[in-house]
Amino acid sequence: MGMLERKMLHGNAETLVLALLAEKPQHGYQIRKKLAARSQHYFQFAFGRLYPLLAEMEQRDPVPARLVKTGRDGTQGGWDPQMRVSPCGQR
Repeated sequence: MGMLERKMLHGNAETLVLALLAEKPQHGYQIRKKLAARSQHYFQFAFGRLYPLLAEMEQRDPVPARLVKTGRDGTQGGWDPQMRVSPCGQR
């Protein structure tokens, strides 16, 4: 990815993530996969960029984290953070 593409991704990253989260709550991995697929792999977030972005957005309160049970029936262990858009992020 060239310098121009990196600048475009950096400047639009939050908007792209919010657009995906507006559809439904998602995990970081799901966000990364969908963004790559929908852009025909033009935009590919490294996890080292995506997760800090989600944490930053959560701190500012446009995208709060929501904890949900993993597993189909909710019994197969652990909590897994999913992101969703808050009312502030929908503006």
